[in-house]
Amino acid sequence: MQITLQTVAIAVALASTAAAAPAINTAEQQLSRRDIIVLPGTTDQGEATPAAKRNLGTIKKRGPTDTYGDYTGQWSSYPDGSGSYVRTDDVHKYGGPSGDKCWTDLWYVSSSYKETDWKREGSIDCGTTSECEAGVDQGVETCNEWSISIEVGAEVSILKDIFSISSSITNTYGESKCESVTTKSTCKWQDNACHAIWSSQTVKVDHGYIRRRCDFHDGKGDQTVWSKDWDISEKADELHLGCKADCSAGSYPA
Repeated sequence: MQITLQTVAIAVALASTAAAAPAINTAEQQLSRRDIIVLPGTTDQGEATPAAKRNLGTIKKRGPTDTYGDYTGQWSSYPDGSGSYVRTDDVHKYGGPSGDKCWTDLWYVSSSYKETDWKREGSIDCGTTSECEAGVDQGVETCNEWSISIEVGAEVSILKDIFSISSSITNTYGESKCESVTTKSTCKWQDNACHAIWSSQTVKVDHGYIRRRCDFHDGKGDQTVWSKDWDISEKADELHLGCKADCSAGSYPA
C-alpha cells in the first residue's frame, strides 16, 4: 500500500480527535469540586463572592425603633392607656428568641382646630386697573406635619389609621404628604388704592402619644419604659383670603 503525506495527515487528525473525546462511562460518578459549574457571582470553589466584589449595596438592617424613634427618659402628658389604641410598630426581641421583647404602641387622644398665621400672597394696585378684583391664582401648599420623626415611607399607612380613628378619613387627600389648596373667593375693592392679598387656613390638629412597652420575663408583665406626646397638623381643605391690608402692611391687620 502506498502511503502519502495526505494519508498521514488524516491519520494524525483522527488520532487527536479520539484522544480528546471523553471515554464512555456507564457507571455513575460523583461530581468532584472541580466539576462544579462556576456561575456568575461565585468563586471557583462554589462560594458566594463578597458583596464588595460584586459592587452590590449593603442592605440596611432595621433597628428596634426605626418607625417612631427612641425617646428613652421621656414621658407623655397623657395617662398611660388613655385614648384610643391605633396600632403597634417596632416590635423587636433583644438577645435572641428568648430575650426581652419590646414594641411601640400608637394612641390617639383628641383633636382641635387652629388658624395658621396669615401669609402674604400678592398685591394689586387699583389705580392702574378698571376692575379691582383679585384672588389666589396658584394653589397654596398645605402639608401633614408631625411633631415627632416618622420613618420615610411609613407616614401614609400610619396617617390613614389615625384619620380613621379621628373621623378624618375624608381629609387625607390621597397618599402624598403635601397638596395644593385653592379657593374660589376673591377680594374686591372700589377705590384707587394699592391692596395686598393675604391667606390663612383652618387646620385640624390630632393629639396623641406613643409608648414603648417591654416584656422582661420577670413575672411582672408588660411594662411601659418611655412615652412621648405627638401632634399631627392635617392638610387644610379650606383657604381663607384676607382683603383688609394695603400694600405697605408688613403683617395682616387684626
